Formats: sequence, C-alpha cells, structure tokens
Amino acid sequence: MWDRAAVSAKLNPSLQLSTEVNLASHKEALVVCSDNNLTTGITIWDVSTGEELSHRPTCASPPHGLVCLGHQFLVAAQVQKPGSYRGGAIFIWALNKAQVLHRSYPVEPIGPLACTSDGSYLVGGAPSGKLFIWEVASGRLLQQWSSHHKSVNCLVFSDDDSLLISGADDGVIHVWPLISMLDMAEDSRANAGPSCLYSWAEHRNSITDLVLGTGGSSSVVISSSLDCTLKS
Repeated sequence: MWDRAAVSAKLNPSLQLSTEVNLASHKEALVVCSDNNLTTGITIWDVSTGEELSHRPTCASPPHGLVCLGHQFLVAAQVQKPGSYRGGAIFIWALNKAQVLHRSYPVEPIGPLACTSDGSYLVGGAPSGKLFIWEVASGRLLQQWSSHHKSVNCLVFSDDDSLLISGADDGVIHVWPLISMLDMAEDSRANAGPSCLYSWAEHRNSITDLVLGTGGSSSVVISSSLDCTLKS
C-alpha cells in the first residue's frame, strides 16, 4: 500500500507544498502542490533543467501535507472542502504514473504528514489535535491519540527517526519517542497515548513550521510561529 518515505517542506502560501525527490533515473526533482485549488494539482519539475516531468490533476493539500515515499510514491493529504463534515482523504501516486494508485479515508481530515526515512511509518496530524500513525507496509492504522489541544500544523522526524516533533495551533511543541508510539500500538490496554519526552510553549501563537538539524536526539529544533518569531 505504501512503501518508503522521505520529507516534506513548505514553499509559500499559495503553492506551498514541496519535496525534493530522486526519480528512477536519479534526477533530482521538485514536487509542488497547491493548498487551495484542486485544478492546480501536483507538478514535478527537473531541478537542473526546469523541465516539467509530470503532472497529477485534481489535488489540493494542506500545509506540510505532501510527502515522498522511498523515491517511488507521492502521498498527499487532501484539503477539506469548506462546510464539509466528512472524514479525511489521503491519495497515493507512483512517481511514474499520473493515476491515483490508492485512496485512504481516515476517520477525520488529515493535515500535515511525516514519514520515517526508512519508510516504515507514516504519521498524520488532525484539526482535532490528534496524531495518527500507520504501518506503511500494510497500511494498517497502528494507533491514534490526542497530542494537542488545537489543530496540528507541522510534523517532522529526527534524522535518525527516533523522535517525532509536532507543533500546533495551541503554540506548543511536543517531542514523541517513536519507540513509545510503537509500544503503545502493541499494548491493547493503552488508551492515553504515548509518553511525551519534552514539551515547550515559548511561542505566543500558532506554530507554523519546524526544522531540525542533524544529530538524532541531540538535534537543534527551529520553530516558526504566527507571533512573527523564530526560536531554537
């Protein structure tokens, strides 16, 4: 269903989802998706030449809602239509095909997505403040839990995949050990969610983006906020 994952990054408010991927021919490419216009879809460009390589129509994803899986697939959370009360939708494409390969429909809309670098796990954040973790190989939802008091805006894994960092509209940043999430998924008695390793609330408004340096659990975290500040 899903294979392997890389990372996503914000581009700008109107065409704001991008991720660099390596195609089968080892070309470096830029993938961009609109966040508010379904007809814009997803476009892939060759970074070195500027040539348009392919286009996927009818897709609009929320901020940080587009990820590349294993240099083979694209995964995009779908923007919820205004006034709609249906659940969420996640679409999956093969990099070499314009047709949707698979559609998944979570119980609620999904905003940001993040994947482990080995492609084993996919995590999505929801407007309710919940986080969802899926096993990529099977597509199975392993667990969901309430992580924030308001909508989750951004997710990022450390470079060694040991930690997941989440930021939300509540202005809080949480750090979640991956092993804690997986232990919770294996424990049928767990219902309160995994243990949070660290939390901080130094911003006065919504968290808009998170960037991590290298170094695994010792990485520096840089956060941006609607309070017009950057903190590390």
